[in-house]
Amino acid sequence: MTEENTDLCEWAELYALGALQDDEMEQFGVHLQECPECEKLVKEYRQVIELLPLASEPAEPPTGMKKRILSRVLEAEAPAQKVQKPVGEVPAAIPVREEQESEVKAVPVPSKKPVLRYLSAGLAAAVVVLLIYTSQLRQDIDQLQRQAAVSSGPLQELKVEESVVLSPAAVESATKGLATITSDSSGTHLVVQAEGLPELTGTEVYQVWLIKGDTPQNAGTFLSQGGNGALYYTFDPQQYDTVAITLEPDSGGEAPRGQIVLAAPIKQG
Repeated sequence: MTEENTDLCEWAELYALGALQDDEMEQFGVHLQECPECEKLVKEYRQVIELLPLASEPAEPPTGMKKRILSRVLEAEAPAQKVQKPVGEVPAAIPVREEQESEVKAVPVPSKKPVLRYLSAGLAAAVVVLLIYTSQLRQDIDQLQRQAAVSSGPLQELKVEESVVLSPAAVESATKGLATITSDSSGTHLVVQAEGLPELTGTEVYQVWLIKGDTPQNAGTFLSQGGNGALYYTFDPQQYDTVAITLEPDSGGEAPRGQIVLAAPIKQG
């Protein structure tokens, strides 16, 4: 590969971005037909560039950014103004000293290589971000597929062992409740449902208690919505003989402190 072809290969990123001048785009297009490596690079860069908008959040450009950029472009493309000379006047030749000539020749031509390195680093970083994003997305999809497989499988056999109506502690209370004991392959469970519960105030909560003799066990806390509430608890029914719901001042109690709202005896298995 000649040095000229090597230099042209460094234009691959700019060509993919459409950042070359028209004549350079045409020149690299001819080179692209003769260089399989550059053709492969340009294809990969364009795939990355097309995906970049999907990996970033939309953002508004800074105020005045468009005006500043356009003013710079117009300044760079504006032709040098020609000084009109009076008719008939022949401009005198301006002698150029050797010092001036050497100064002119010493002006360096901006190199594109630093820009190319900058763009290459940016595109490489974008590739890394997209790879991480794609990997995470693939993991999320796999997890959803596993969850769908579980949920679409046969339901575990569920058996109702006992269902008792919870009686209100106050005679004229409109509160009603039901405690259902179920079992499946994972164990035995208590489902407590209540309706017509008094409205809660402040830090008040409802707590469910499983009681054996005089020993209560906190089965959980719930808040009512519109006077309705429910709770699910896995337990061994042989260890208890009563289920009750109490109205507590807060959820921090290890033993009942408030009044009983609903209660009922349960079998011992």
